[in-house]
Amino acid sequence: PPEASIPTNEFNLNDEREIQLYQEVRASSLPQADLSWVVGGVLSYNAFNEEAFSQSITFPAASGIRDVDLTTQSYSVFGDVSVPVFGRWEVGAGLRYSHEIINIDHTYVGVGTPGTVDFFEQDDTRRFNLIAGRFSVSYKPSDDSLLYASISRGAKSGGFPRNTNNAAIGLPEPGFEDTSNLAYELGAKADLWDGRVSLTVAGFFNDVEDEATISFDSRTFTFPTENLDLETYGFEAEATARLPHGFDVAGAVSFTESEITGVPVDSGSGASVGNPVPFVPRLSAGASLSYRGAPDFLGLGPDQDLNAFVGYRFIGSRSGEITDSIELNPEHIVDARVGFSFGSVDVYAFGENLVGDAIEQQASVIAPGVESVLVGRGRTVGVGLSVSF
Repeated sequence: PPEASIPTNEFNLNDEREIQLYQEVRASSLPQADLSWVVGGVLSYNAFNEEAFSQSITFPAASGIRDVDLTTQSYSVFGDVSVPVFGRWEVGAGLRYSHEIINIDHTYVGVGTPGTVDFFEQDDTRRFNLIAGRFSVSYKPSDDSLLYASISRGAKSGGFPRNTNNAAIGLPEPGFEDTSNLAYELGAKADLWDGRVSLTVAGFFNDVEDEATISFDSRTFTFPTENLDLETYGFEAEATARLPHGFDVAGAVSFTESEITGVPVDSGSGASVGNPVPFVPRLSAGASLSYRGAPDFLGLGPDQDLNAFVGYRFIGSRSGEITDSIELNPEHIVDARVGFSFGSVDVYAFGENLVGDAIEQQASVIAPGVESVLVGRGRTVGVGLSVSF
């Protein structure tokens, strides 16, 4: 409630900067080769810096002067191959190894808020070795249809949170563990009526181990990160159709069941086995209409096109946080874009979330009867220019 805050004593000044460097090198087979393969490597570097000056009696853990540096160095090698067998059958496999080094270096200076320390610093490094891969088999009943099944293992590194929750009370950030995921998928694809209509249907099951999940601790007013086990399963369907006179229409629907399946014994998050996974809607859907062409009434010349798009997305209700105490409202989102292409130059105007409702992204129970919801951007409009060469 507004009366709970004193404006002169509650403020936060925050400056964040991030630099990302990425380089990938790969070699692959020619597009029409019978044996399809690719090998390569990736080097990446990410540096995040936050400088913050905050004062809060309501959230003492946020008070203080902070200077946080988080850096990630990543080195990866990968390979993938698809081999045709028995005529219309194909078997594929891939493997990726990554080594990541994550460092946190931060200092904290107190501003005299009760319950906080005068000074704290931490310089710590964590290293992760990650293995990811996949195996798939597919069958083409005809030249325009495909049945497939796949099993894959995904992995992402752990690390340290950007929010240094513990610094105000003089404790280091312990960090969180790496995450792995076993994903199973079974699906079908088909092109109908000489390719004018495309259909895709897939069922999936994901078994996630040690997913890094943010919670809210109402005792300390901090946002700790915990590793939870999760499961999600469901199906997705998508259809696209090419209509006469340059129009395309598309639609998609997704149904997902999700569940928290494992919680650390010493968890203080309030999460329970059986709770739904936060932010995962049971039902989501969308539809769009697009156009590309040169209508006569515009008098466009060669290599000039009008392109337009309008799309609708529905995001169903979903849990707002891991204790399942808050449910986020369904969302109705309308996006649009219209532009002109002049050879390699595109000029366009766009609108995002044209309905204008604030999109609810995350929620927390601050205290009994007091709830907080983090919302995204509302209506956004703009213009743009792109050049291809």
